[in-house]
Amino acid sequence: MVESLLCEATTCIHNASKQCTAPSINIVGGPTRTGSDTFCGSFSEDENLILPDTTNFVMGVASRGDQYTADRLTEFNGAPAIECNAVKCTYNDSNICYATGIKILGQEGTAKGSTECDTFRPE
Repeated sequence: MVESLLCEATTCIHNASKQCTAPSINIVGGPTRTGSDTFCGSFSEDENLILPDTTNFVMGVASRGDQYTADRLTEFNGAPAIECNAVKCTYNDSNICYATGIKILGQEGTAKGSTECDTFRPE
């Protein structure tokens, strides 16, 4: 079971304070043997993201505002299920990820392909 989930794809609609609020996460990778060839199939760009200005800019990342983030985290019911088709990953068993900690990269991502599963480890 996933004990920690860190998502750096801060432009994703499911991202709230680097936590994923999607009901499930789909990692795509097929027969790849490298993490750089994986991506988060659940990524969806947040068109309501507040562009950086002097009041909504934290550490170089645009934010949605404190109330939006608090509302999204309130809706979040724990770690989402993680489906993974990166069949050559050590943590993949029958297309389910069994890593205890997951990290998704893609801080400046604007599309699914600009994200990456940093947890991927080849068999």
